[in-house]
Amino acid sequence: MEKTDFSKKTGAKPLIHHGENIKRLRLLLGIQQKEMAEGLGGTWTQAKISLIESTAIVQKEFRQEIARFFKVDIALLNNFTV
Repeated sequence: MEKTDFSKKTGAKPLIHHGENIKRLRLLLGIQQKEMAEGLGGTWTQAKISLIESTAIVQKEFRQEIARFFKVDIALLNNFTV
């Protein structure tokens, strides 16, 4: 199902979905969830990455760790659109 961008019709800001932004970037870079979890280390698992990618508002600490992993500014994860 295609998502409709109502912001063009209503002037409202589009909703931010951090998890989708993280997934988009991961896929663009050709990285698997398991590979990402291994790169992040510690308590990160493929299941945790999957959960985060389905979460609209991801905790800032997680976004910071993920941004460091991708070597990007956290603003990209906050505002990434395709």
